[in-house]
Amino acid sequence: HFVLVTHRPSALLTTIRSRCQTVRFGLLEAEDVAAVLSALGVDPGVAQLGDGSVGRALAYRDPEERANRQALKDEVIAALRAAQPGAIVAAGERFKELDRRDAEAVLSLLQRHFRAEAIQSADEPRRATVNALRADLVREAQDQLEGSNNLNVQLAVEAMLVRLREARA
Repeated sequence: HFVLVTHRPSALLTTIRSRCQTVRFGLLEAEDVAAVLSALGVDPGVAQLGDGSVGRALAYRDPEERANRQALKDEVIAALRAAQPGAIVAAGERFKELDRRDAEAVLSLLQRHFRAEAIQSADEPRRATVNALRADLVREAQDQLEGSNNLNVQLAVEAMLVRLREARA
């Protein structure tokens, strides 16, 4: 027996995946992620950004990178609120400057934001539904990026931004 561990099964060859049995592991508690980060000498304050994953949390360990990603996330949200196509295009252009890892981290922040908004607006069904839909749209873009190394990051993000703009409260 062999145990093959991957966080991106879609990156494996189909012939390999077809011969494997999938076993999914649950996410870690924030306290457990923080403990691992502390042991690695990383600020445990980023544990929440990892959403139960040490690997995702490690993507936010550099304060400058974290601030840049947060700024881009805020720019995208401001562009969606302004509902001006020019602002959304400008936000999409900013993704040109990012590598795949940074783009995935910004998308993770966006998804996290929309999930939190959906929960906070539970007493406003229309707004909660729109935010839940937006979280799903971001997740789809994340899945696309994880599933293909050949996918153009900027095009995937721009397509996502257009769909996010169409989902309005």
